Amino acid sequence: MDRRTKQTKKKIKDAVIEKLKTDKFKDLSVTEITKTCKINRNTFYIHYRTVEDVILDIVDDVYNSFIKAFDDNTIKDYINCPRLLIYRASNVLIHDEMVSSLFYNSTFSRALTAEIENRLTLYFYQKLEEISSRDCRPSFFSIKFLISGFFSALAGWKGDPHGVTIEELTKRLEVIIRNGITFNLDSFLK
Repeated sequence: MDRRTKQTKKKIKDAVIEKLKTDKFKDLSVTEITKTCKINRNTFYIHYRTVEDVILDIVDDVYNSFIKAFDDNTIKDYINCPRLLIYRASNVLIHDEMVSSLFYNSTFSRALTAEIENRLTLYFYQKLEEISSRDCRPSFFSIKFLISGFFSALAGWKGDPHGVTIEELTKRLEVIIRNGITFNLDSFLK
């Protein structure tokens, strides 16, 4: 993809993100988006067929931000040190402006959170399948439960960051993760 295409797509996505701060997804229109990013409709349609395609591209960007942060370590690293997983994810949520804006300041945050939770659950489940045998692998449900709990805890923390520090939140989440893993770590890590 050339530089101009990237810039135009970024403008469109930024306009959608800006609109989602105040408007519901169903109220977004190509006309409003093109006005916001100051391009014509034809330019929009060169890059995207629908507003839904823009949303899917944004969801892919958010997911890829998490995966990029997680891929620095192996799944065994995260099992041995859940704190590392929490720090990586919280850094994305706190320091990536686009991600933070979508998760905490948009009308789209619930739908986005659900989609990212589903994708990350599948990602971690597949990673665990690669290194474990069937009898010592956690269930898909237990991974989903842990990831959903993690996002809920971070959402609550972001809503009132003065109530607890990120370090304290991380310690609490680490206890939850360690207690929530439903298999024998010793046999799993052999």
